[in-house]
Amino acid sequence: MKYLINLFWLLAILSTFTLMSNRSGRGALAGEALTLAPGEGGRTCSNAGCHGSATPFDTEVSISLLDPSGTEVTTYEPGESYRVNLNITANGASGYGFMIVCLDGNDQAINNWGAPPSQIRNVNIFGRDYLEHTTRLADSSFEFDWTAPDAGTGDVIFYAAGNAVNGDNSKSGDNANTTTSTFSENIMSSVDDLREEHVKIFPNPVTHSLNLVAQGNYTIEIFNLLGRKEYAQSLSQSGRNILDISALTQGSYIMQVSDEKNQLIETKRIVKVD
Repeated sequence: MKYLINLFWLLAILSTFTLMSNRSGRGALAGEALTLAPGEGGRTCSNAGCHGSATPFDTEVSISLLDPSGTEVTTYEPGESYRVNLNITANGASGYGFMIVCLDGNDQAINNWGAPPSQIRNVNIFGRDYLEHTTRLADSSFEFDWTAPDAGTGDVIFYAAGNAVNGDNSKSGDNANTTTSTFSENIMSSVDDLREEHVKIFPNPVTHSLNLVAQGNYTIEIFNLLGRKEYAQSLSQSGRNILDISALTQGSYIMQVSDEKNQLIETKRIVKVD
């Protein structure tokens, strides 16, 4: 009898320890991903033993993509910097947790996360970088730095799981849910678009890399609003070129594009943001 009692308490302690350990994220604890992304195995936070399937909070999870100005966008510019917003809506929860990953249309990882915020870690599971909580979180909305992939990647899909918990150190009464969000690559046709304009630039406002689409040989000059030249470059490749303007300070500029005969063919205003 004493043996059975001791065994009962040992199992109880181990069970409690396991449940509390899930506060630090299932990926780091068990090497398991639970966002329902392709190739994960189909388990969720509700049926993997870390949280229950009760629905006291009506938990909903959403993902949005924000450009450097904080504007929500539905497409991305290749190579540009964004903020990914993950929001968990739950009524009456006392804490939250999550896991998020980004894949392309072929289910290949887009491992372009920036440095994770406090109480959040990056954990690699079978070649994919997942962000997840390291402890029970008081906030229900999170933002992460993310860099868009190279041109030609196509659609990117974010898969995420969100947990709402009651804080009683057991899985009962908790509520988890999953979601996906797809963002398309902003592809510009250098032929069709140039029928109306000699030069196309994007994105604008711009942080580091300015994409410029034009035909023929041309020279780029960027001036500040006082008329001082801040940047110059000659280009001979028709189509899409990428200009590194990261050295420019934040503010408004005038960009002039001249052809190989030094004739001005386009003037555009650009805004540089940090």
